[in-house]
Amino acid sequence: TLEENGTNWFEYVYARRTDAAARGLNYTVEATSNLVSAAWSTNGITEVDSGIIDGDFESVTNRIPLDGQGFLRLMIELAE
Repeated sequence: TLEENGTNWFEYVYARRTDAAARGLNYTVEATSNLVSAAWSTNGITEVDSGIIDGDFESVTNRIPLDGQGFLRLMIELAE
């Protein structure tokens, strides 16, 4: 967690395939404050950095403001 310009942020990193688009993979990060499925949202989630890990993966840093959001999930879906 970090504070910047009066906002408290939760920042996290995950690995994403560098060829995700070519493979038809969609990475979506969602957040909710109460774990109710209808409440999951991408609002306020920002990708702030990425960098190569190896030939297959890159690290991705996202952040979300800590204003009531308490739970995150990363969905990796195969686009059809």
